[in-house]
Amino acid sequence: MDCEFVVGQKVVCVYDHFYTEDCEILGISGFQLPALGEILVIRDILLDEIFQSPSLLFEGLTNPLHPYFKCEFGFTPRAFRPLVEKKTDISVFQKVLIKLDETLETV
Repeated sequence: MDCEFVVGQKVVCVYDHFYTEDCEILGISGFQLPALGEILVIRDILLDEIFQSPSLLFEGLTNPLHPYFKCEFGFTPRAFRPLVEKKTDISVFQKVLIKLDETLETV
């Protein structure tokens, strides 16, 4: 599976039903899970040795190490989408104000 995310990228959690049953069986607790709609920054991208797929780690979320693989538990990229940040462009409103000022001056 390809991963189109990059380290440092902001993403939004779109699926928050993470499978942690195996961890509970192994006696691992203290998980920090992303919440639906939460904005996160990718800290690292690892290859999940169990499923041979990418696994995302996030700034502000640190989870226990897997007892056998000795790496931090991460999250599937499928549960996230890139954050689209819209830049506000006020130049249109500035032009309207200039035209309004010019109109008021002629009145």
